[in-house]
Formats: sequence, C-alpha cells, structure tokens
Amino acid sequence: LGKKVAIILINYKDYAQRFLPDCIQSLRAQSYPRDNFKIFIVDNETSLATENFLRETVPEAELILNKANDGFAKGNNDGFRRAINQGFDYLVALNMDTIVDRQWLAELVKVAESNDKFGVVQSRIMLWQKNNSTGQIETDKINSLGNDLHFLGFGYCRGYKKIWQNQIKKA
Repeated sequence: LGKKVAIILINYKDYAQRFLPDCIQSLRAQSYPRDNFKIFIVDNETSLATENFLRETVPEAELILNKANDGFAKGNNDGFRRAINQGFDYLVALNMDTIVDRQWLAELVKVAESNDKFGVVQSRIMLWQKNNSTGQIETDKINSLGNDLHFLGFGYCRGYKKIWQNQIKKA
C-alpha cells in the first residue's frame, strides 16, 4: 500500500483562474496511484466567485475557505493541519503556477522513503520562460536545485538561471 500524500495549493483572488487549469491537468496525469493522493486548495480571502470556480474546475479537491488573507504560510499551515487530521503520510506545498512532470509525485515519495533521516525533500524546479525573439517556451533553465542558507541567515536558490545539463546531486 502506497503512502498517502496531501498536495496543498493556495489560491488568492484570480490566481486560480490564471494558473489552476494547467496545474490540475498535470496533477491528474500523475503516475502515482490516484487513490493515494489528495488535493487540498486553500482559498485565501475567498469569494463566492472563486469558490464556485474551484468547485467546478477541481471537484475532487477539498476546499478550505478562508475569509481573510492571512498569507501564504498560514494558508499552507491550514492545509497541512487538515491533511494531518485525515492521516496523510506526506505533505506537499505546491505553487498553483506549477506544471509537474508525470513522474513527479512518484519520484518525490521514492526519495522521501529512501532514507528515514530525511525530513524534507524538494524537487528540481525549472523556469518556464517564453523566448521573446522566437516565441518558443524554454524549460532548460533552473529555478532551484534546492535552497542554500547563507551564514547570515538568508536563503537563496541553488543553480538559479543556469542551464540544466542533467546534473544529478545525491543527498
């Protein structure tokens, strides 16, 4: 029996209308068993319009409707709390403006399961850019290969804007 995974998405105002359809399409195409993951959408500063859009676009998602916008971190915590109370094994914070690879969730769980000392795992994140001269979508530049922490306490993305050349970094 596979691990149960909760995927938490945060909406704020028109974010869902702009990004959710592509994100959901990629989540529905996952190779990970559909019965083993659930989508939670936290709608910050919810309205009847956004609630209706979310229910129509992602009827399989569990909605958490927040009247106020208390921020991204609180929204994720609201989703995490709900998922923990429902017995999920893993919690994934995913930005709604993301398109994931078909193997994304299976690989994420595989890495998390590979070492009982792992507390957090992160996927490689690629930039999705439109080439202004050709109009083509380019996905060969890195957004993040993980985050590093500077000794002064601020974090930054490893590999930002470098060209991906199939580098694999072992933990």
